[in-house]
Amino acid sequence: MKIILLEEIPNLGIPGDVVDVKRGYANNYLLKKNRAIPGTKENLEKIEEIKTEQAKINAANKEAAEKLAEILNETELEIPAKAGETGKLFGSITTRDIVDNLKNEKDISVDKKKIVLKEPLRTLGVHEVTVKPYPEIEATLKVNVVEK
Repeated sequence: MKIILLEEIPNLGIPGDVVDVKRGYANNYLLKKNRAIPGTKENLEKIEEIKTEQAKINAANKEAAEKLAEILNETELEIPAKAGETGKLFGSITTRDIVDNLKNEKDISVDKKKIVLKEPLRTLGVHEVTVKPYPEIEATLKVNVVEK
């Protein structure tokens, strides 16, 4: 039975894929749980319209992410923190701290999940932090941790 997936199903496909599955699997699981719709002619035409709209949305999101990446590449963020005599922080700077400071000081909104930190920042000085506003777009944000 031909069906159109509405969400990602492991080992089967992604939303919008037209797949052929056994009738029982389609009726008893995929269709019943609204994870797919029947692969009728009308639904196939409808899914093509949805795919073109989604492509436009993705293009707009990618363009916005490229602009954000340009801004972040030129931005240097200064975060005050308490530190000891050796320059080691009492605590650490996390993605949440970076997001909050970006919003408060530079008025730039970034999701904390888009900031890539191998580990929290624990020393004074300038650190280069990678930000991924879109899957294939990366920006480097300079974070200057200064003593409070």
